Amino acid sequence: DEPIAGARPKVFGHHTLAVIPQTSTIASQLPRALGVALAIARARRLGIRSPCPTDALADCSFGDASAHHSTAQAAINAPAYSVLGSVAARAGLVLLPGFSARSFLDDARRYGATEFNAIGAMLEILMRQPERPDDADNPLRLCYTGPSPERERQEAIERRFGLEIVCGYALSESPYGLIWPHGMRPFGTLGTARQHPELGHVNDARVHDADADGVGELELRNPAIMRGYYEMPDETAAVLVDGWLRTGDLVRDNGDGTFTFVGRRKEVIRRRGENLSPGEVEAAAERHPDVQEAAVIGVPSDLSDDDVK
Repeated sequence: DEPIAGARPKVFGHHTLAVIPQTSTIASQLPRALGVALAIARARRLGIRSPCPTDALADCSFGDASAHHSTAQAAINAPAYSVLGSVAARAGLVLLPGFSARSFLDDARRYGATEFNAIGAMLEILMRQPERPDDADNPLRLCYTGPSPERERQEAIERRFGLEIVCGYALSESPYGLIWPHGMRPFGTLGTARQHPELGHVNDARVHDADADGVGELELRNPAIMRGYYEMPDETAAVLVDGWLRTGDLVRDNGDGTFTFVGRRKEVIRRRGENLSPGEVEAAAERHPDVQEAAVIGVPSDLSDDDVK
């Protein structure tokens, strides 16, 4: 198109907003809009690859952009992982309109997909499908997911579908988080701070205000951290402190560079003087074959603190 007379060309700098997605709803708050230059702009300008599972060449990535995911997953997961991961690895990409456990393996075979990004309960939903003798007869070889399943469960998933699972951690505010290092399988953990295969050390992770057991809030510092919550300066100031992003997620520092997920800082239930993660109880309940979905909440207790319901 011909330029409009008198119009000035747009100049994009290092602080130009590239994407304004929404993060998921937290407690009673409305979804927050992220004003971000994010990995999609800032990190790639620095040469940082998207959080591709292996940072290596792939044949074909497999994902879905279904609206049944949370707002943050639909806005961040598909573009930051599936799309940019495929671009970084020079791989083809199949983006399905929705997740269907019944047709998932058939779709993988049809399109020749070799990798996929599993979020939420996708893996458990797949495991609850009737087992077939050809479940492992598929082109899939790698799955990226998080938080990390228990070792026994993870190995059962890998055996059934004939693939390897790599675990990690990220969030809307910084898709560049944690991952299992190459050649390591630290079962049950989120891995270590993800680093760039060519630029080297670009990401730091630490535990803020850890208790006696080493559990505290995970903080990240890297070039892919969001600019802030759009037009929400107070909320931004609460999570971006001296260059560090306070994630709101509680982790345990294992002392070897890896971190284990414990729960959300605002979701912890205080029971009998001890902190309890609802997510851990829910995960245990949902492993029962008769339980499809579980929710754990804290209710006021006559003995002070909360009881679990």
